[in-house]
Amino acid sequence: MVGNIPSLVCDRAVNLISNPERFERQVLEPIRAIVGDCGVVTDRIAMQPLMTAWRDNWEGRVPLVVMPANTEQLSAVVSICARTNTPIVPQGGNTGLTGASQPHGNDSEIVISTQRMNRIREIDLDNDTITVDAGVVLQVVQETAREHGRLFPLSLGAEGSCQIGGNLSTNAGGVQALRYGTARALVVGLEVVLPDGQIWNGLRGLRKDNAGYDLKQIFIGAEGTLGIITAATLKLVPLPTASATAFLATASPDTAVAWLRRAKSMLGGSITTVELMERRCVDVAIKHNRNIRDPFSTRYDWYLLVEISDPVQHALLEGRLLSTFEAGLESGELVDGVIASSAAQAAGLWRIREGVPEGQRL
Repeated sequence: MVGNIPSLVCDRAVNLISNPERFERQVLEPIRAIVGDCGVVTDRIAMQPLMTAWRDNWEGRVPLVVMPANTEQLSAVVSICARTNTPIVPQGGNTGLTGASQPHGNDSEIVISTQRMNRIREIDLDNDTITVDAGVVLQVVQETAREHGRLFPLSLGAEGSCQIGGNLSTNAGGVQALRYGTARALVVGLEVVLPDGQIWNGLRGLRKDNAGYDLKQIFIGAEGTLGIITAATLKLVPLPTASATAFLATASPDTAVAWLRRAKSMLGGSITTVELMERRCVDVAIKHNRNIRDPFSTRYDWYLLVEISDPVQHALLEGRLLSTFEAGLESGELVDGVIASSAAQAAGLWRIREGVPEGQRL
């Protein structure tokens, strides 16, 4: 409970359909009147993909999935839930690895999915921002930015199906956080439906906003417990014209950090990604994906996936990475390495990293 506003988090489980007539009269039908037949799912088979956890196949169970088409509909639905003490599980793309977007298995909640809220509202190239609904898939945001010569830097393995609302509510880090920060650093403004159904409108693109509390930040990383993010204004950056990728072997996390310190001094702000992986992560990826190959003939204990990018010629960027790699070998911070000579080779190195969670799923 926050003041007199009901929380989105339920501290006791009550089967919502123990009294099916009451549930239908007070919850289901009023919600159906708001979102229409296409916005409610009551069939267990139809809702099953939204009930199942991506990593371990945990299955929740709810009597109702609601799919609002816009912020106003979502606000009205949350108001009904607040009035009837109906617990809510907000859900985006359902790509999380920890089960946080799954409901319990006892019909004690309803799921509100943002997948129909998928409009790109505005792109402002003068301010380098894009404003989108919470249900827009991350990859769509990336592609829209790229079409306009910009980069939206948040990038992760599930970007083809995860949604912006989920990315922000979990403060997703992604593989480019070293350079651009986590999702929190990429948000200029938010629109949020609060637990009582009120709409908080902080959806503005002002960059130099130093007026009072930065309220949007309390919703980023809160995982839907303080409100449901319905839209966001996001930062864009200039699109790099070249990148270089390497897969490096190192003896330990300590030597990896030592090399990273050297790389920062030699490569500066061009470092986009440095991902540290131990050998068993590589083994898991290779074991469960026949398209993944070990780039080395020798097994090493620790590896670094490195990518740098800048608006310069590719050959120049690749030369900088090679010099930094050679300096690491000479200092003993690195023991081996491969620098991709083509986009296909770079994609193969990235496939190792992306195959780790997929292998854990199996």
